[in-house]
Amino acid sequence: MKTKNIYINTLEFAQKKQSIHGEVLVNDFPRLQEIAALSSENGVVRYQLNGRNGALGLPGIRLHIEVPELQVVCQRCLSEMPLALNLDFDYVVSKEPPDELDELDDADWLEAAQEFDLKALIEDELLLAMPIAPTHDFACNERTMQSGEKTNPFAVLKTLKTTK
Repeated sequence: MKTKNIYINTLEFAQKKQSIHGEVLVNDFPRLQEIAALSSENGVVRYQLNGRNGALGLPGIRLHIEVPELQVVCQRCLSEMPLALNLDFDYVVSKEPPDELDELDDADWLEAAQEFDLKALIEDELLLAMPIAPTHDFACNERTMQSGEKTNPFAVLKTLKTTK
């Protein structure tokens, strides 16, 4: 069953210090699913969103995202591997990005909008947090050559001894 988009009024949510939480199936994020392994059951994304007083005295929102297990492809051995993500984001909410925000490393700007798609924000943040080339933490086996593949010419040079 597909999860519907979640819309919030960002400024009102932050000013009233509202809070929501929930779960969305990884398969409900189409762009994330493209880079995840082709597993039919790919887990859930848990989120918690809290309105609060943000940086620079502006209304703020804090987003926590947790993905206990996302199946991705190891770029070394090309087999599936689990990846866990635990992410926190702080945003200031205003109509225009404040100039002082450039000086802060721990807060981003979120536009004040009456219908803001929270599910799209979660997917964007997950995509940005994904490693470019995920690999196992341990020394996994490198991919073996298939018949018809050529050997690396530089590997042959490594075996030659230099003589003077």
